[in-house]
Amino acid sequence: MIESSAPTIKLSRSDEDYFFSADSPATVNESPCTSRLLRDGDRIGLGSRCRLTFRRPTAASGTALLDISGARLSTAGIRQVILMDREIVIGPGNAVHIRADQLPASMVLIRTEDGSGFRCTADVEIDGKTLSKNTALPLGVPISIGSLRFVISREQRP
Repeated sequence: MIESSAPTIKLSRSDEDYFFSADSPATVNESPCTSRLLRDGDRIGLGSRCRLTFRRPTAASGTALLDISGARLSTAGIRQVILMDREIVIGPGNAVHIRADQLPASMVLIRTEDGSGFRCTADVEIDGKTLSKNTALPLGVPISIGSLRFVISREQRP
């Protein structure tokens, strides 16, 4: 939740580039504007408190991140949005989309060509059974990779 006077913004992608546009001036890196090509580290200001930091942690991927600060959110635990392209890099360090320092190396979740699921570059465990690399991952079931556990669910549109 932010001030009612805050502009409505839109982020769009064309090829490997992300663009910002707003219905009235917002700030990008403290400069008022209504449109701009985004670069890694750009800070988008919405109103007096809400800030979004645009990040592209790895140049090899079209996936980007928005780090949210200053806004009051209905779910307090949400502080980041993933703008997914074809893959999500998970692992230790800063050059990843989802930081998981407990993993020994980075892994990549790759969206399948038909968009129905994902494959993983690491061995995964589902229901106590180890699946080999690049096996299709099912939706809606707990997946374990080392000490990391997650569930992939289908996008839910309003």
